[in-house]
Amino acid sequence: MFLRVVCMAGLVLLSGTGFADTVYKCTDGKTVTYSNTPCEKLDLRSNGVVADKVSIMPGPPPEPAARPAAGKAAGGSTQEAEAVPKPVVPANPLIDKLMRMLPGKS
Repeated sequence: MFLRVVCMAGLVLLSGTGFADTVYKCTDGKTVTYSNTPCEKLDLRSNGVVADKVSIMPGPPPEPAARPAAGKAAGGSTQEAEAVPKPVVPANPLIDKLMRMLPGKS
């Protein structure tokens, strides 16, 4: 999990260096095209410049919680035991040693 976080952080940092400063919104009458080159060079009409915009797409809705079995509902207790998460065990002993060296970790 830690390695995955480190890799994702590295990708985010590297991806920001190659992004164009100006993004042009172009159209041909039917479709919209976003480009880092002016629309005139692409033989398209300009719909303006997109500046400092962030698009956020909603994620899928959460899955509904599992319903208790019919036999449990008839009994006196309908509470299910909470699942206890397993402790995270590093796959590499070196990572375990480095994690123990972090402040606040034992």
